[in-house]
Amino acid sequence: MIAILVLILSVSGLVGVHVVTDREETIRDATTDAVNLRESLIEHTRQTFATIDLALLSIIGQVTPSQLGREDGYHALLVRQSVIGPTFALFILDAGGRLAASSRTPDPEPVDFSTEAVFTAHRDDPSLGLFIEPPRRGRVGYAKDKWIVTVSRRINHVDGSFAGAIAAALSIEYLTTFYDALRRGQEGVVGLMTAGGAVIARSPFNQDYIGRVLSDSRLFREMLPSAGSGVYRARYVTDNVDRITAYGRVPKYPLVVYVGISATERLALWREHAAITGVSGLLTLLMLIGLAVLIARIVGERRREQQARVGQLTKLTEISESLVECSDVESAMRLVVDKARELVPCHQAVVSLTEHPSMAQVIHSVSLSDKYAAWKDYDEKPDGSGIYQNVCRTSRPIRLTQAELEAHADWRGFGAARERHPPMRGWLAVPLTADDGTNLGLIQLSDRTSGDFTAEDQALLVELAHVTGGSIQRLRMADDLRSAAATAERLRIDAEAARRSEAVLRR
Repeated sequence: MIAILVLILSVSGLVGVHVVTDREETIRDATTDAVNLRESLIEHTRQTFATIDLALLSIIGQVTPSQLGREDGYHALLVRQSVIGPTFALFILDAGGRLAASSRTPDPEPVDFSTEAVFTAHRDDPSLGLFIEPPRRGRVGYAKDKWIVTVSRRINHVDGSFAGAIAAALSIEYLTTFYDALRRGQEGVVGLMTAGGAVIARSPFNQDYIGRVLSDSRLFREMLPSAGSGVYRARYVTDNVDRITAYGRVPKYPLVVYVGISATERLALWREHAAITGVSGLLTLLMLIGLAVLIARIVGERRREQQARVGQLTKLTEISESLVECSDVESAMRLVVDKARELVPCHQAVVSLTEHPSMAQVIHSVSLSDKYAAWKDYDEKPDGSGIYQNVCRTSRPIRLTQAELEAHADWRGFGAARERHPPMRGWLAVPLTADDGTNLGLIQLSDRTSGDFTAEDQALLVELAHVTGGSIQRLRMADDLRSAAATAERLRIDAEAARRSEAVLRR
């Protein structure tokens, strides 16, 4: 019960730590996602405006102010228009603010832009470089009634006086489409603003936000003045959604990008995980209690198995000691066959010795349980062919279920003795070998008292075969020594008789 209590407290603590850690990781992951998306957005924005700016500069270098209204200006704009796809048009305004050239037509209408910021900003500030006008709806041509942001540069006469402006009408829909792909979640936001805080583009698109100036937001009041890029968490002034926001200025351009990931959405997934973790923890506690009971049973079974194993090893030691006391091979084989059935509980045990190079076996001892009483007088000799040869020739044990035995390629089904041989249920056979590897015979078991023969059974039988093989060699050596001694004694007696005969003849 103390162990179970410790486990319950441990699991409860782990669940609590996991929930808190998972929340922190969720916020960190959201922050990482926002930062990665911000970097992609900065690079996309920089490349987009750099491409447009390069096109404007190249046209300024190619078209002189005197060519503004000529066909040369149209062709120059048309060529650059084909390169920068996300623009509705490239156009040039003359010194009076009228439309002098357009990439969409060689003969544009003289629309008046003299009051538009795209014109007045350059007219009034000679030092102004690239100018990005706050977003607005287009007035003419392909951009009419569509949301655009105008990117422009000043055109000067040779003496430096104002000659007009060249501009590109960039599609806000193009920007929004890209931002839609970057946005994460239903409440996520991706946007682009001017350095003054005017919203240029936003995903999800909402025309009420386009052009809105957010210079009084936390981003412009606190964050941007202290760092050109960073991450903060706050509720948006536009929709009051709590978001983790990564922001950053676009290098070389008066633009600011931001990526907002809804903290509520991300933490909703965390809450779901926390609930699952809590339920899982409860189930785990219940499982631990059940597991404790199961482990107690398993430990008890293992202890009994170990005790049985110790008993088997003890029995194996006793068999080894008994074999030492045997005076001949026959008595040793009778001992082994009986002890084999005790060592590995089964209904059949056979010990046979190899008496011929063909691996023909001479059965020296058989032990059968009462289950096989009808076959206790069976005494036909095996011919050593079939599956027996696999054990004898390879000196490797074989352990088979009955199905595996019958399916074995070398199984002969007892040959001619099929109808008379005791039936089998599974087979375990190990070779008896001499010290030099020569096969001496084999020990065979069949019909385990419960289940099929196991690897542990095989290991025990291999040990028994090892000590049996040593005993066979010892007993045969002793027989050979006794035979040699008897022969020597006969020769001595014969020699003594011959000497006595020779002595009588000499008299």
